[in-house]
Amino acid sequence: MQRSVLTQPLELIDLAHPPAKPATAAAAAAGGAAGAGEKAPKQKKARPMSTWAEAFVGAMQMIEANAPKAHAHAKALLDQALASADKPGTPREAPVITFRGLGYLHAAVAEYQQASIAYIRALGHAERLTKAGDAPPRARALHMGCHRDLAVLLRELGRHADAAKQWGSALKQLEALGSAANGLLPGPTRSSMPADAPPPSPPPASPTSSAISPLEWQRGELTLCTADCLLAQRDKADLAPPLVASVLEAREAACGPGSAVAAAAV
Repeated sequence: MQRSVLTQPLELIDLAHPPAKPATAAAAAAGGAAGAGEKAPKQKKARPMSTWAEAFVGAMQMIEANAPKAHAHAKALLDQALASADKPGTPREAPVITFRGLGYLHAAVAEYQQASIAYIRALGHAERLTKAGDAPPRARALHMGCHRDLAVLLRELGRHADAAKQWGSALKQLEALGSAANGLLPGPTRSSMPADAPPPSPPPASPTSSAISPLEWQRGELTLCTADCLLAQRDKADLAPPLVASVLEAREAACGPGSAVAAAAV
């Protein structure tokens, strides 16, 4: 089971694509009203990618392909993406996503100093996006992801105290997201379960039970990552078991004792 891993290129590509606009009520009604032999209203075409997005997505695809000289080609594309990140028509979060991609690129080849600089710069841009109290949920989710990626890198470098602070900051951004996290962040997947655990099963048909929400899942994962870093610190190791126990208790309450979701906490 992989819990403490950097945001992967394919996940970053998803962040770079323009969010789809939800259909209006009128459009949905019109679509449902089309009968046999009638043409349904044309769907709006997806917005074309910006120059920034094309360069960034190309870089991430290059990393995924792992072709010869992929690192150099991806770095060149990321430089292009950075150069166009502040152009008109480019999303405000473009610098955040680009620097996270640059951080991943450097970390993948053990260039940890350059990776940490890139992730710190991503975090700085994310903090500016969420400075206002009414920051949109997507900005807060990106801010949370920056703290998370930096925490993963610091843990890899053995800087467990610094990593624990970043996990805590990520958790604060998650709590600020609140229920909006359920539409932005993933819940438990097969890859997040122990290797020998059965696939996650639907909850029992009982009014007192429910599947664990993405918000609760992410809260638990961040808490467990914090506990992992506390365990690595001799003077704080005793703080970790209560955190693990709290996550296990919450998951057993939501999904039942012995469930794969609960087992993933230990």
